[in-house]
Amino acid sequence: MAAAIEQGHTVRQCFFQGAGVITATDTENLSTWQRVANETGAELLLCSQAVEEHKVETLEPFAIGGLGALVEAAVRSDRVVSFV
Repeated sequence: MAAAIEQGHTVRQCFFQGAGVITATDTENLSTWQRVANETGAELLLCSQAVEEHKVETLEPFAIGGLGALVEAAVRSDRVVSFV
């Protein structure tokens, strides 16, 4: 992500889906994602279905959103990067 920002790209949103919600909200990773949100202003969204399925507690700076939020961000962006 740092390389993309250094090249002048803007990160608008990070959408965590499936088991990604577990990794993102793990206490060992929380400070990293808080820094990303603070430095980029990116919205950090946890998939509502995945939060329910994995019984993940939502902490700052994360919010819960649906796939519609991901689609909307994709429509408003020049590029979408996905890691599976």
